[in-house]
Amino acid sequence: MFPGETARVGRWTLTLWRSWRGCGWSAAAAGHRFIDGVEGTRDAARAAAAAAVLARAADSDLSAHARAALTVIAQQRD
Repeated sequence: MFPGETARVGRWTLTLWRSWRGCGWSAAAAGHRFIDGVEGTRDAARAAAAAAVLARAADSDLSAHARAALTVIAQQRD
């Protein structure tokens, strides 16, 4: 994922963007509260978005493949 990019993993949608405050991120899924934040770097924003989904998603929300994809997204570097 890169700033301004959206990724769909299972029922979750992760979005990254640039703002004057840093690198913003958000994650959303039906039945879950919208979550977002701002980090200092793109790597940190990407990792924070993926970690937020992994922490909030129920086992039934994400397949093993989706969990693995989120782990890869969290570890990507620019």
